[in-house]
Amino acid sequence: MAEKGFGASQAKELMGQLVNLFKGNPSVVVNFTKEYVEVKSSGYNKGTLMLYLAELFKPEFVLCIGDDEKDEEVFQEAKSLTCSIKYSISIGQKVTCASHYLNGDEEVQRMIKDLSMK
Repeated sequence: MAEKGFGASQAKELMGQLVNLFKGNPSVVVNFTKEYVEVKSSGYNKGTLMLYLAELFKPEFVLCIGDDEKDEEVFQEAKSLTCSIKYSISIGQKVTCASHYLNGDEEVQRMIKDLSMK
């Protein structure tokens, strides 16, 4: 079993290496939080990917569920979708671009179960 804090120290080391690797490259963005290290192309995010996929597949129904700041990109972009049924749901009551909220994972599971029965 790894000692406490080992994962966090590994993530910090990885972040430092990635920042050095992509230093001076404006087309790459490196982000680091306590939960993850993210490397992505500049100008793209979860929201732009969702819009691209919606344009490609033209769904009738879109359900976006998220619980952190990164999900706000999707909630914001979901407003511009042209599909007939769209919901954006934030987990937890907070200031959000989502159209709805649920209090926790149990409510999400219950909602998905209910939807699957229809």
